[in-house]
Amino acid sequence: MGFMSPELPDVDFKTWPTLPRATRLQVVTRHWAEHGFGTPYAVYLLLPDQARPVCRGPGRDHLAHPGLGGLSHIADWWTQPIVYQKVIIFTLLFEVLGLGCGSGR
Repeated sequence: MGFMSPELPDVDFKTWPTLPRATRLQVVTRHWAEHGFGTPYAVYLLLPDQARPVCRGPGRDHLAHPGLGGLSHIADWWTQPIVYQKVIIFTLLFEVLGLGCGSGR
């Protein structure tokens, strides 16, 4: 697999539609098991950029919440349910807005 090109199954695209369904399923499931869904390696360089807003959003909101202290005072806030509720809300918002794993970034 190349850095920018995906790993595709080795099939003849002209005869592919004429093959029986079971044969086609065997080819694509074996390829999926051995190579994943063929994501180019360059995509993995974008994952830290994609995860950064997921971490920063709850962190900024946590600093604005009264009574929890700063991020460095972990002993004060790590047992508070509101912290985890905010993390879940930010994660759901991130996915609903289309910025998550299905965004293609």
